[in-house]
Amino acid sequence: QEDAWKELVRYGSMETQDTEVEPAIVQLKMSHQTGSGIILQISEDSFLLSTCAHVVEEEPEITVIFQDGTSVMGTVLERSADFDLAFLKVASQDIPYETRVKLRCASIKEAAWTQLAENDHVFILASSRKPAGDYYEYREIYVPEFDCYMLCIKSTPIPGMSGGGIFDMQGNLIAMVNGGTASGQVVGLSLPVMTGQLTNFAFGVQ
Repeated sequence: QEDAWKELVRYGSMETQDTEVEPAIVQLKMSHQTGSGIILQISEDSFLLSTCAHVVEEEPEITVIFQDGTSVMGTVLERSADFDLAFLKVASQDIPYETRVKLRCASIKEAAWTQLAENDHVFILASSRKPAGDYYEYREIYVPEFDCYMLCIKSTPIPGMSGGGIFDMQGNLIAMVNGGTASGQVVGLSLPVMTGQLTNFAFGVQ
């Protein structure tokens, strides 16, 4: 378990003043692949996570690995019909107390997205076997494969990063990694899309 979690790395050399970003990222393991997830909400009864729909595909249960290597089973709650987005739930009682108290949900602030400007520095945190370089030059582009406008940054896509978080330099979540190109671009669903889908599924974010 400890070795598996060491696959989680901070991409690039940029630093953030927020020290609670890493506890909000999880590794997801399926029968045939691995991916990443983001803890969006923590309640007394459960943890709500997001990831890409293509990561979990049709599997109803997913192995969720937290920062300290603890693994539990998560259940897929919803898959968006319009976006490459899925939501999972992990029962709080299934997570050992010593792990649970160290976990954090991602910082979600609408102002972080609205104040973001093209070429602002951002960074990615996700689950993969190797780092993928510095991340910067944010912009929005239309991506036909996903049929929507997405955040685009220069980077080398790495298998396993799908479902990871894209953060501003204060550690606020601004997007989720969905895919990349051979020409060195990574694209992700924007925070407004994610929160809009949360509202549609009546989850909300506290």
